[in-house]
Amino acid sequence: MKTKTNFLFIATVFACTVLSAQSIKDNDITYSYVRQPMEPLKGFTNYQSKVELSYAAENVAMKAEYDKKCADAEAQYQKDVADLPQKTKDAEAKYAQDMKDWDVKDKAAEDKYQKELAEYNKKSLAQKLADEKLLNQGKPVKQSPPQPYKNLPREPYKSLPPVPNYKKQYDTNLLASSYLKLEGFNNATDNAVIITATISQFDIQGPKMVTTVKQMTHVVNGQSSNYNQTYYHYETSYKQPMSVKVEIPGKGVIFNQTIEEFNTYKVIKTNETDNLQAQGISDPTAYANNLAEKTLAENLKYINELVNAKYGFSKVSRTTILNNVESKKMNYDDYLSAYDNAQSGYNMLSSDKVGGSAKLKAAIDTWEKAMLESNPSDKKARVDADVTMATRFNLAEAYLMIGDFANAETQIQKINAADPSKKEKRRIEELDLLEKDLKSRAAANK
Repeated sequence: MKTKTNFLFIATVFACTVLSAQSIKDNDITYSYVRQPMEPLKGFTNYQSKVELSYAAENVAMKAEYDKKCADAEAQYQKDVADLPQKTKDAEAKYAQDMKDWDVKDKAAEDKYQKELAEYNKKSLAQKLADEKLLNQGKPVKQSPPQPYKNLPREPYKSLPPVPNYKKQYDTNLLASSYLKLEGFNNATDNAVIITATISQFDIQGPKMVTTVKQMTHVVNGQSSNYNQTYYHYETSYKQPMSVKVEIPGKGVIFNQTIEEFNTYKVIKTNETDNLQAQGISDPTAYANNLAEKTLAENLKYINELVNAKYGFSKVSRTTILNNVESKKMNYDDYLSAYDNAQSGYNMLSSDKVGGSAKLKAAIDTWEKAMLESNPSDKKARVDADVTMATRFNLAEAYLMIGDFANAETQIQKINAADPSKKEKRRIEELDLLEKDLKSRAAANK
């Protein structure tokens, strides 16, 4: 009985050793490839891009009106400056005449006063007192006329109009050169494809504070009680409408689209807190400007990707799994060589399609040769079920990248027939989508 137990133990250890004789290494890799256009612009190699503001005419009209008002103000100011010497001279002359007239009136007032004073002085004290009491007439007072005032004109003042509240202005040439690039084409004017993005006014509502009352539970000494707690946060709604069109010489506009999702308000919120003092946006104007700049950049990038997906030769980044096999019991040098070739090939695809494809073909040849040993039912086989599955995924990806869709589909079909796991099914679905996209683009570019 003891001997049998030992035998079973040894057999179990041996089985575990066989099962762990090789391991599949799922290595995440990221590479880039040049994606062909879905709607190739055959016969064209150049492009030009433009950004237009839908409200530019309004800004131009406001500026024209402002400039006119400024010109009118300047003209009036220069006229006032030119008229100032004569106005000053006229004022001085008027003042001199007024002073002459005043002297005459003042002399007449003085003569009258002296006459009245002489008559007053002739009266007796009793008469003076009686006149003052009965007639309210005391000692005469000189009634001098008001002295003239020299009313000189003021120094001219230039009254400028207020600066208009222009809608957001941008350096449209800079935006076009920074964000709108038709990949695979030359930025030149000769027989050029024209890409035009039209930007409407940034629309923002807020930020506004929002309060929410929530029912909370407080527990003390095992006793719970409910209470209301107020929470605060800020919400901002915004949108940046845009449209894009593509024109080609001889045919005119071939693509003209308003981006519907840009016409829908997006809402962003600050973190919720029960501390009112912690809430607040210190500079709402700066906050709105930053949000406008960010949204503008994001929307233009979206438009650029949309146009390039249709017409450009885009450099697309892709993350996938490249499988390798390692073992201490069996020789997988061929798999290591294929892995190195495949990794080099993927890294070269975006800069040297021919060289990268050659490396991938070398890896494919190695994997296909190894698959001649495939024996999924034998766990001791060098290319057992796990190695076979890993190799088929490697082959499917590599075949797709060299444009051999028939062999890629064959590998995908065989993977589906091998009862793949949920994780493997997700990889297959992703490869199916990639295969359909690449195949349709390849057909369009024949």
